[in-house]
Amino acid sequence: MKKVCTILFFLFLLSETYAQHTERVNTISFNVNEGLLQSQIHSIAFDKYNFTWLSFFNGIQKFDGARFSSVEVQDGLPDDKNVNFFSAADGTLYISHSYGISKYEAASDRFSLIKKYFMKQKFAPIFLGEYNDKIYAYSSNKTVLSFEVKNYERIEESPQHFGFMHESGFIHTFSNTIAGGQIATIRDERIVLFNLKTNEIAASMPKIENLGYYFLHLTSDKDVYFYVFDPAENGYAHLKKYNFISRKTTDILKVKRNNSTGFKSSLTSIGNYQYFSLYDHLYRNNPGSFANNEEIVNIQNQPITGQSYISTLTQDRLGNIYVLTSNDGFKIITPNSYGLKYYGKQNKGNDFIISICADKANGRVLAGTYGNGLLIYDTMQRIIKHIKFLPGQINAFTPINIVKAGDGGYILFCFGKKNGWKLSRDLNKIVEIPVVRNDNKPILDVGYYGNILRNTAGECVVQSESRVYFVAPNKKSILQKEVEVLDGYNGTLYKNKFVTFSNDSLLFYSADYKHISKRTPLPQTGAVRCMTADKNYIYVGGNKGVFKVDSLGKIIFHFTKKDGLPDECIYAMNIQENGDLWCSTNRGLFKLTPSLQILRITKEDGLQENEFNTSAVAIAEDGELFFGGVNGVSSFYPQNIVAKTQKTDIIFTSIKINNKPFATDSLATWQLKKLELDHTQNSLAFEFIAQLVGNPAQLVYQYKMEGVDKDWLQNDDLQAVRYFLAPGRYVFKVYASNIFTPDAKAMKSIEIIIKPPYYSTWWFRLILFALAIVLIYYIVSRSQAVKYKKKLSAMAHQAELQNEREKISKDLHDSIGAYANVVLYKTEMLKDEKDPEQVHDHVSDLEFATKDIIVSLRENIWALKQDNFTAEECYLRIKTFLHAITRYYPQINFRSKGLAPATTLLHYRNALHIVRMVQESVTNAIKHSAAENITVESKEENEVWEIQITDDGEGFDYDHIKTEDLGYGLKNMEHRAAEAGFKLSIKSIASQGTEIKIFI
Repeated sequence: MKKVCTILFFLFLLSETYAQHTERVNTISFNVNEGLLQSQIHSIAFDKYNFTWLSFFNGIQKFDGARFSSVEVQDGLPDDKNVNFFSAADGTLYISHSYGISKYEAASDRFSLIKKYFMKQKFAPIFLGEYNDKIYAYSSNKTVLSFEVKNYERIEESPQHFGFMHESGFIHTFSNTIAGGQIATIRDERIVLFNLKTNEIAASMPKIENLGYYFLHLTSDKDVYFYVFDPAENGYAHLKKYNFISRKTTDILKVKRNNSTGFKSSLTSIGNYQYFSLYDHLYRNNPGSFANNEEIVNIQNQPITGQSYISTLTQDRLGNIYVLTSNDGFKIITPNSYGLKYYGKQNKGNDFIISICADKANGRVLAGTYGNGLLIYDTMQRIIKHIKFLPGQINAFTPINIVKAGDGGYILFCFGKKNGWKLSRDLNKIVEIPVVRNDNKPILDVGYYGNILRNTAGECVVQSESRVYFVAPNKKSILQKEVEVLDGYNGTLYKNKFVTFSNDSLLFYSADYKHISKRTPLPQTGAVRCMTADKNYIYVGGNKGVFKVDSLGKIIFHFTKKDGLPDECIYAMNIQENGDLWCSTNRGLFKLTPSLQILRITKEDGLQENEFNTSAVAIAEDGELFFGGVNGVSSFYPQNIVAKTQKTDIIFTSIKINNKPFATDSLATWQLKKLELDHTQNSLAFEFIAQLVGNPAQLVYQYKMEGVDKDWLQNDDLQAVRYFLAPGRYVFKVYASNIFTPDAKAMKSIEIIIKPPYYSTWWFRLILFALAIVLIYYIVSRSQAVKYKKKLSAMAHQAELQNEREKISKDLHDSIGAYANVVLYKTEMLKDEKDPEQVHDHVSDLEFATKDIIVSLRENIWALKQDNFTAEECYLRIKTFLHAITRYYPQINFRSKGLAPATTLLHYRNALHIVRMVQESVTNAIKHSAAENITVESKEENEVWEIQITDDGEGFDYDHIKTEDLGYGLKNMEHRAAEAGFKLSIKSIASQGTEIKIFI
């Protein structure tokens, strides 16, 4: 631990009379929006592999530098609520909880319980620190625990009552260090020095009234620093030092107390500095010095924690500084190694920059905003003036071009205005400059997009979309010319020729801007936002990357995300004399070198934001480069932006096999060097991250699966990399740096072996061959058997057809044959008949016999048309029969009722049986019953189709007829029902009628 002077300096710089220097740093914020479990963190520590462990009142999370993962209760970790962490010097992580103390083995990713309480404790033990390879902790049962790092199985317990407890119930305040085996704590309103080796109080200072319990710092010189609050001086706290050897108390400093948040302070040694916090402010100094003190602020010159006060300062194993806040998660401080500057008011709505003028000769930077006028800064990044309205206007203006005039003033071109404006050198006066044309056409309004083509002592040329403006010295007006621009926003000057873009082509204009001298195709731009040029080439930035074009219009290269660009939407460009091309995008800035290497910088490096605006770029006389974006202006010296060289290690944070986490009992994911997997385990997903001083998300990650990928691939946003692998040997390689490197050498690799399935072995193939022969024999035999069965089936079918033909012959013989005999007989009788009345009767009989023949023939033909008929078709045939017979018997009322089932399918023979049985029933009723009403009704119930034929005729004695010889018609009906498998029911009552039912 550093000497006491560091503490003295810390509080001295807080005094009201001492002015602090400021150091701007970059910060990365992590809160619930990034996946943090809660905004308030209880404890933090870092394991051997530099994973960050965070505890909350409702759980534990592990942070790998980009992603958060929950750590659930498991074997060896019985509790996860409000646990305390302690990282030993060897990297071992200890976790105290309500059931004792657990140890985490990072190499195997496993927990073990080294101290167990049989009853749940109210509070988790507090780790006091490490001394001489021994860990000390204080438990809620008022016991000091100690165990050796290498022999944690033997834990010593020494009862000790320190006496103080906070009102919140949190147990005891201890100094944040162990010095010489001793620790400072508070007992009975006094600070005591407790010897952890002897378990005794080594020294005690007198009782102190109004002692502050928020800060104790002990040094190796036995100096303890503490606060005392004097009620007589409301709002102030006194820092005091007490030396346990000399027993002297020294007043160090009086500081202003923040009543709204309570007094909160933290201290830690990091590298060559001591870092101190008070409320929401952070400071650092060189140990032993009271000079050169600095307040650490963010890139916007604001406290790094915003509205939250700092609760804890700590450092990971690589040197990154973690700042825990009271209610807004934590932040990681990264140095502003590129020397980026920020111009803005930290208000995105007011700092939307669309134009810049860097006038460093007069110590000014002018920034035009969208809808908020003109912001003017000094070179110390402080705003000195805000001009929101033009003279005589009530709406804020939007300067799309700011041009430095020869007299030190500035010419403004404002969106939607027809004229220009002149801002005086002293920034106090704005006058209007008229715009004129020499072609008698109307003056066009200034467009939204603009850029400066030339600004020399002789002439200033400005473009705004399809308008070009010429401003000559000592002229009282501005000349406007119109050019062809359809889907390009701006142009550039190339070898004194104006070049712009329209309709997928570069347009080269004559010197007078009147005529297009050359038009060269430039497809696949997705519209052009910006252009620039050097002596030899034109550089075009569109929505599809960067184009480099020569004087003939030939594309030298077209760079996209496939070539390593962080984003393909290019907003603004600047080409340096050394050939470096700087571009702004939606994902920060990048530099494209002549050797085609790409170096990117992002918000985490200190940019105003990752999103920039079209043509918002300017360069100062001394080479400082300015880019405007949605939250202000970022500037830097391009020569200071070089690829960082530092030790970088890559860790595999997750490996998933078939979408399930892969792990072994002995090795953690980050320890694996080789994977041997079954052929079914061939869906792999890898997650990895680099470990370095700084933000790992800022690096460019590359990966390649040897055996699958020919070239290195870029992994944006640290997404999981997925592969589906065939059996074989592979090597998965990963690389990370600040630039995309096509010939990179792997930093981390895993050998992967996908074992072939058993059916790829020689013995299995031999068995398979034998089985194939058996299978072929079986298939051939089976095929022959099937053919034989088909032949038998065909023969049976032919026999059945023959039976059907015979039945049809019988039907024809029984019906048509009988009617034919009648016709023949009646015809012969007509030859000899002389009586006209008898002739008429014979002719009438012949007519009816002929009709019967036709009807019978139609029924047989209908039955032969197809193999199967639906019940609906069958019932339709019955209704047709009833309709036809009605004309011959007008004295009888024929009716059909109901519907046939839609899903019932009948063999054609059964269909014919049904029709014939109904016809027989109706014919019998006509001939024998003298009925007045004959009804045929169809209905379905329980999947049975029922046809019912009823008449109101004379009826007959069915039982008597059954005992005697049945009539031919009834016999035929019973024969048909038996053959078709129908159920036939006949009921008849004398003088009441007959009811016949057929159940199908």
